[in-house]
Order: sequence, then structure tokens, then C-alpha cells
Amino acid sequence: AKTEIRIGYDTDMETIRSIITDAVRQVEGVLADRPVDVLFMAYGESTRLVDVRWWLHSIHDRYHMLDKINSAVEAALDQANIEVPYTTYALQVQLEGHDQRPADSQRASSN
Repeated sequence: AKTEIRIGYDTDMETIRSIITDAVRQVEGVLADRPVDVLFMAYGESTRLVDVRWWLHSIHDRYHMLDKINSAVEAALDQANIEVPYTTYALQVQLEGHDQRPADSQRASSN
């Protein structure tokens, strides 16, 4: 099974691999005799895309396991003070027919 995680550029990839691998290995239901892969898949604008892959006993458990894995990885990254970045947007609204000057400059010019 697998999950995708976006990681910031400020953290060393080997550190990320180690933390995530250890977290996944501790989840009950992950097959101990099979590999856990943490693969750097792509560059993003502000993050790196990382695939986390592991083996489980039954495909029927995949959704419960995905929940357990995501929770364990998030907790491990939090404990290591590694932030999982999220996209933020700045929204500027312009209304038709309204003066674009800030309120302070409008008051000063009307005196």
C-alpha cells in the first residue's frame, strides 16, 4: 500500500526517510519481513512529493492501515519538529466602482 506526503525543502531527505520508515515499521499490521520504501518522487513549488510504501497482510485492510500509517507518520514528524507544509493563498478582492486607495489616504484627500 502507499500514501503520499509533501515535505518542505528545509529538511534533509535522509532524516525524513529515517523518521518515516521508523514510524511505519511500528504500526501493527505492517509486514516486518518486507521493505518500507520512502521515495522522493517529485519537486513541487514549495514542497517535495514523497511516496511512502509498505506491505500489509490483506488488501481488505488498506483503508484502516492508511489511517494508521498517516497518523503514525504525522505524529513522528510532529515529534521531530518537521512541518508538513500546506498551501496558503492571498486573496485580493476588487469591487467595481470603488476607489482603490486605502481608507487613510481617502480621508486625507477629502479634507
